[in-house]
Amino acid sequence: MDVKQVMKELGFLSWLAIFIGFQRGWMNSQEVIAFANDQYFSGKGAENDTLEELVSARYVEENEIKVALLRLAGSDLDEETVLERWRLAYLLSLSDAELSDEEKIARLQEVYADFDYPEDMRFCSIYSLGTKDPLIVMSEVVQKLEKELIGAG
Repeated sequence: MDVKQVMKELGFLSWLAIFIGFQRGWMNSQEVIAFANDQYFSGKGAENDTLEELVSARYVEENEIKVALLRLAGSDLDEETVLERWRLAYLLSLSDAELSDEEKIARLQEVYADFDYPEDMRFCSIYSLGTKDPLIVMSEVVQKLEKELIGAG
């Protein structure tokens, strides 16, 4: 399953999550506009000028979209929590991917690097001195993150 779909199903898509995803290249401008449309037409922010401008695609430059997303994020969750949510979504998506174990382990290395080598994933690295299979360690990290984050709604 696509990472953004995992984020949506877990209820993790917020304006700050969209901003971070856009900033890191995990979401493109069309996906940002689609999310804004969903929010606007579901009545969540119909009175918000920034959202209206984003929906009407008045923002064409990447920096303008980022500024709009930051304004919409307001007092959203802290960035660290949102990044952990993205990490969980990436790991869940990888767990469910129809890839060989070797391909999953290779992709796991990329996720480990993309999130700046989190300590709890150190044994997911093929260069670690751990004795467990990296995919088993990944499952343990997923369980830990689910426990920490799913209730943090």
